[in-house]
Amino acid sequence: SSPRAAKKAKAPPEPKTPARALGDLGREQRGLFLVLHSDDVRVGATSSSEVVAALKELYSTPGGSRAARSAASANGSAGGGASSSIGYTFSRGGGLVSVGNTRLPRHRHHPRGLDPSHYSPFRAPYAEAILSKIILMLQKHGDIIVWGTQELLAECGDVTARLWRDGDDTSSTLVGAAMLNRAKILTDHGLVCSIKTLTDLQNEQTATAVISLIGSLARSCDPLCNQVSAGISGAGISSTLPPLLRSDLKLPQQFTSSWHSLLLTLLAVPDFKAALANAYCDTYRMVTAEYARGIGRLEQSLFTLSVQFLNRVTYVRILARERNLLANLSRSLLETMRSASFLPGAAGSPLPAGASADMMLDEDVFSDPSSSLTAAALAILGYFAFAGGDENAILLELDSEISDILRSANGDAGGGDSRYHGRSALSRRGREGRSISATSNQLSDFGNRFNDVALVPPTLNPNHHVLTNRRYSPCISDLKCVLNVAGMARHFAALPMDESPGTYCALDDWISTLTVAQMMDGQMWRSWAQGHVETEPKGWVGAFNASISLGSLFERLLLWEDTDPTPIGIGCATPVRLLSCVELTHYTLTTGVHRWQRLVMLSYRPSP
Repeated sequence: SSPRAAKKAKAPPEPKTPARALGDLGREQRGLFLVLHSDDVRVGATSSSEVVAALKELYSTPGGSRAARSAASANGSAGGGASSSIGYTFSRGGGLVSVGNTRLPRHRHHPRGLDPSHYSPFRAPYAEAILSKIILMLQKHGDIIVWGTQELLAECGDVTARLWRDGDDTSSTLVGAAMLNRAKILTDHGLVCSIKTLTDLQNEQTATAVISLIGSLARSCDPLCNQVSAGISGAGISSTLPPLLRSDLKLPQQFTSSWHSLLLTLLAVPDFKAALANAYCDTYRMVTAEYARGIGRLEQSLFTLSVQFLNRVTYVRILARERNLLANLSRSLLETMRSASFLPGAAGSPLPAGASADMMLDEDVFSDPSSSLTAAALAILGYFAFAGGDENAILLELDSEISDILRSANGDAGGGDSRYHGRSALSRRGREGRSISATSNQLSDFGNRFNDVALVPPTLNPNHHVLTNRRYSPCISDLKCVLNVAGMARHFAALPMDESPGTYCALDDWISTLTVAQMMDGQMWRSWAQGHVETEPKGWVGAFNASISLGSLFERLLLWEDTDPTPIGIGCATPVRLLSCVELTHYTLTTGVHRWQRLVMLSYRPSP
């Protein structure tokens, strides 16, 4: 009844940690399961050595982290140790089917187990053969449970398991942390996984059965097909298409097969095809971003259905007019390519082909970025002095020119990568009120301000999975389909009337894509004293394929004449100004080629 007690009673509860929330959820929904998903980057690769290594570590490590292993050690000594029974299951329409149950050697939780050097290796008989069969099942069925509630509780110990079932907060945190640590083992190897409860798995099976039933009804007769299409497209209510399309790459394969089969049936209804095209355009950037990160497989994705409406004149023109389709596709391609970009010379960046760390260190000795910048500033200053003008005007022009260089490095002009920042060398207050002193002092001030500014243009890493596995191919394919529609190439060569922030321009994004693709397979000459290059780097393969894919769009982009009208007509959500061939050439040279060449010249460093 005291004020202090009343204040304490009104205090909001402390937020749960992710581990605690996961542990509570697993108890409420009857168990936690670690599901490994198939992809065409590592699981679908020619060599599955990375997947084998990840599974070996998953089944060899007595705990995913120091805290979890400490808890397992304490509870194991109190509860009598633990042995791991690993069952592999995959989802079918009829239920969870067990396909194996391999008993691992007993892990004795000992303080020495806290040292990673004392982990027990995966020494089960025929380990490679067992893991290879697991990978084959994963490739065939798309999803597989690699760690379940039984293994999780055996890892944590009997005491923790009983307390977790009784609702103990600390035990819930330990159980949740143990599962998160197991998931981290897989994600550290670049694999795609998810943590699901038993309720989630059962709901997936129910949803798969329901979708299969709805598909059978839709195929039975036209009236039922129309009713199903109206219900899914949201006639009169909110549509279910956008959330399903956003999750398309993460849905279970069994559900996806039934769902895509249903969509193919419903595409015979024109209104449903229009609704699907709208939802596809609205969710496109999000889905392509996930695909660029390595999630999902192309043959099991909705990208395979886009040709059903992106090569139809009516739907494409409506999408371009109402949803800015061209800018959406071009921006998605740019963001996909940027996810594989890096800043040459930055810490941890890939080395040029033929280079070594020692060679790059020697090059840094001979390079002085500030002196290169000062030389560039002197060259620019000499040009303006030759053109004529007083000292103040020349320095203001110099500052304006360098600010433009920094905008190019920062990507402001073409929507560049936000990781590369620049700033004006001369503050606004200095330009407006401060008297400018001698030229040498001003140039010194420029050099000091630019010491930490990256003037190197970003480029693509040809060994990144986006290029090696062609994760950009859906964007290229969809752009080809759209540009094949009469008049869309003419609309592509245009600039938006509205230049406010957040307005994307397909032409600007295409120029930025070509800019970041320059010098993506960087080479470096070796000195004769360093010997011959024994092995040829494989980066040229990804760079070659990317160049072919980007180059395949040029012929389609230029299929127009100056006199051709825009096919969009009146009512475009983003009004544009059409460019002539001469204007397009000038715009590309000034905003693309010129800016990129200027940055390359400023960042050029000769080989030692």
